[in-house]
Amino acid sequence: MTFLRLLTVAALLFFTGCSQEPPKTMLPAIAVPVDSTTIHPWLAELLEADVGEVTSALEKRMSVQSVNDIEPLASVLRTFVPCRIEFSRGIGYVLCVKRKTGGRPTGDVTDQLYFAQPLPEDVIQERVAYFEESTRPLMAEFTRRFAGCGEEMEGHAGQFVMMHDAKASDIAYYEPEKLGEWRDARLLYSARNGDSVFINKSGGTAWHVFETNEIAPLFDTFPEFIKHYAEFRKSPEVFDSWASRESLGRNPWK
Repeated sequence: MTFLRLLTVAALLFFTGCSQEPPKTMLPAIAVPVDSTTIHPWLAELLEADVGEVTSALEKRMSVQSVNDIEPLASVLRTFVPCRIEFSRGIGYVLCVKRKTGGRPTGDVTDQLYFAQPLPEDVIQERVAYFEESTRPLMAEFTRRFAGCGEEMEGHAGQFVMMHDAKASDIAYYEPEKLGEWRDARLLYSARNGDSVFINKSGGTAWHVFETNEIAPLFDTFPEFIKHYAEFRKSPEVFDSWASRESLGRNPWK
């Protein structure tokens, strides 16, 4: 990340008030649709809520009693505190900020987290139909709670996919022979540097390295990937294929 980017993010957080301890009332929402009927009901109820109420709503959404495999992600996301609601391209988000010692963030983009409004249930069921039957319950719970979650809003890089269900071959169409068995895999995560995480029918994951147009396998199971991603949300590291593979002790240049 460039110094200019760091400075810009730090300034944004400071001037919006997100650099201070959370106020009792959320900061003014941004780009609220004029037609209130277009606002997702889950977010509409939070527009006038205070920080405690929004925190409770996020906790309720993240809590899963029957699927413990996504708890590592929910656990680390609880360290982010809501401070504002934002809208972009018709989608609403809760912006949360990681608190540092003394209440001061570093200004890194990894200090922020967007929770997107929930996807419709029919869209979730259609999307998870791709997976093997044994994997569908876990993927449904993950999609229901964390689709669109990430460092940026939908339409930008740095989040779990929300509004489209792209195949690997739709994204890495140049030199398709490099995709091999991942050709029909689905997009799971778009990184800020252009890299992508693909997921196959059984929940196995792999990086698509944008710079080299190559596949770098990650894990055979989705719970393993969740633990890996959750560790990155604890750190100032930006999640991309290079940092990810280095953290696993794999030479990212091979």
